[in-house]
Amino acid sequence: MIKKLFLIIKNNLLLSLLIGVLIGLLSSWVLYEGLHRTSDDRFCIVCHEMKPMVAAYHNDVHGGNGKVGIKVSCVACHLPHDNVFAYIATKARNGVVEGAIHFFGNPDAIDWQAPIVLIGRIL
Repeated sequence: MIKKLFLIIKNNLLLSLLIGVLIGLLSSWVLYEGLHRTSDDRFCIVCHEMKPMVAAYHNDVHGGNGKVGIKVSCVACHLPHDNVFAYIATKARNGVVEGAIHFFGNPDAIDWQAPIVLIGRIL
């Protein structure tokens, strides 16, 4: 069975390469679209329980409320940009954690100011 498959691929090498390229391009496009559509603030705030932070973001220069009106997406600061694998891994991990908190946790019990205080101590 496997020998037949390899023989078919060998005899139709050009067709096999074309199919492989098409599958690769389709996979890349799906990955790109998925990352792009889940990387703006409208997606991020759908299930985040951070309403005060979202309001502050929209009233801040980061949310486009500055003199020039430039808006920065959440992922610009909250995800690594050193390589695509770290970006995707961090995005996936954050999504799973946020989803678990949203559906199974108690978001009202989160002290949202604690990370800010911690950062202030480090600086």
